[in-house]
Amino acid sequence: MVMPNKGDAGEVAMLRFSLIAPVINGTYTQPSKAAYFRDVSERPVTLPDGTVRYFNPNTLATWESRYRRLGFDGLVRSGRSDAGKSRKIAPEVQEAIRALREAHPRMNCVEMRLRLVADGTIGADDFSDSTIQRWVRANLPRGAANPQLRDRRAFEEELANGMWQADTLYGPHVTMPDGRLGRAYLQMILDDRSRMVVAARFFRSDTGANFLVLLKGAVATYGVPRKLYVDNGAPYANAQLTGACGRIGCVLIHTRVRDGASKGFGKSAVM
Repeated sequence: MVMPNKGDAGEVAMLRFSLIAPVINGTYTQPSKAAYFRDVSERPVTLPDGTVRYFNPNTLATWESRYRRLGFDGLVRSGRSDAGKSRKIAPEVQEAIRALREAHPRMNCVEMRLRLVADGTIGADDFSDSTIQRWVRANLPRGAANPQLRDRRAFEEELANGMWQADTLYGPHVTMPDGRLGRAYLQMILDDRSRMVVAARFFRSDTGANFLVLLKGAVATYGVPRKLYVDNGAPYANAQLTGACGRIGCVLIHTRVRDGASKGFGKSAVM
């Protein structure tokens, strides 16, 4: 998991991602995405070189589009000349996808591809789930027809690695190397679909650096999840984790503040 060096283009990309992250994660509180971008445009932003700038809402929208199509690298380099157009999905297939979304607003992209294959619209090997997902994100943003519909896709995962959930569990007090008693912390990552623990490790401190070690091992073993769902605690709400997820193409989602029902598991004690 390679982090951008301080002062390079990756640092600028991390800043850009931090500004559009609430839209990517669906956690903005404004009535619409456009309203969120307007609010951000009214606030000064300090760049890595120390200069202060204001960004136009259209610029923020462009960054969002690049991230959805190209991932974290889209925030580093310029967009393609065919921005917003699918290079693989034929027009008739695009119309079939639109019809599925209108008829089944909560159908995810994996289900869409399976339905298209079953209907004979496409072949089983024509293109991947991610190709459909990129096109849907760019052309059929969820909530456009009904902005008041709360997005619950995080709890509709159909395949393993669709989303991982992570949290810290309080462990027992143990004797530390210096002879003093101290609490142990169990950081865990759970696959939402299979409920399998993909990573778990006791640490002497509940920190973001320790969680990055845990996440790196999980990704090396099981691959990159599409989404990572965490709370707003210090180990999970920091620039290092945001940058790491953006770099590997995983969408980092934080729970809503005081939204206890959204957690898959909480900070209970480990006996």
